[in-house]
Amino acid sequence: MTAILESIQADGILDDMSDLDSKVIYEALSKHADLADLGPWLVAETREEIRSLAQHGDPRFWEMWQESGLKPLATNVRKEVIPAFDLVKALQRYMVQDLSNPGQRLLELLDHDYEHACDIILEQCNVDIPSLAVTLLASSGGVEGMSDGLFTPEGFIIIEVRRRRRT
Repeated sequence: MTAILESIQADGILDDMSDLDSKVIYEALSKHADLADLGPWLVAETREEIRSLAQHGDPRFWEMWQESGLKPLATNVRKEVIPAFDLVKALQRYMVQDLSNPGQRLLELLDHDYEHACDIILEQCNVDIPSLAVTLLASSGGVEGMSDGLFTPEGFIIIEVRRRRRT
């Protein structure tokens, strides 16, 4: 348990818990982090994404515009047309108006890259570290699942000790 706590605090959770899938770690973090703390980061990142798509004439801007249902309808727009400033601002406002599920929005922005999402949550959110450690320990199969030693029926760990030969 102490090793997990130290790993979380040292920002090495993804490396140290490599036996766990990053999705499992993300789900544990989602339960024990205040995801509302992601709000400002999500707003800034969403606005930046939309601005970048618009500036580069990316067709995804117009796809997002159509999906949003904003007026005017973008039905006859050539994909390489760079949208006007007011259209960019309108789409930005629309995309950030509902952040009721910040965890899902984070995954959408990161194309479901769970490892990157874990990093963002650890950077941006308050996390109940002791509870997270307990959850991760359970997800790893408990102490037995995280140990390389053998366990006796009484719960003691048998660790192989190799002695060096003196020469």
